Amino acid sequence: MEPSTIAVVIIAIVNFFGGVLIKILWSSITDLRDDNKAIRGDGKALSEDLHELAKLVAGDYVKRSEFEKGFDKIYAKLDEVDAKIMTRFDGLFEEVKKKVDKSECHERSLGPDRRAC
Repeated sequence: MEPSTIAVVIIAIVNFFGGVLIKILWSSITDLRDDNKAIRGDGKALSEDLHELAKLVAGDYVKRSEFEKGFDKIYAKLDEVDAKIMTRFDGLFEEVKKKVDKSECHERSLGPDRRAC
């Protein structure tokens, strides 16, 4: 085989695979164009759906009055918890005070004046 024949065969093979590659790319581009046209054609329907969704979301927000009522309930419960804690703290304070008084009385009875409490 002559070198020119080998060169022509190599060029033919490269051209064949290059043509296949260009055909694949071209069909991909045309498919993308068709898809883009289909999406743009439904743009109005898509826009209407988006507006309906926006109305739905905006309508489902909590009203200010309902929000404040919820916080009023929370504050009422916190006040109840605070009152319970304070009554228990007051009872505990009274018990500690009694114990302190008894220990002071015991210390005084051991002191030089030895008075009974």
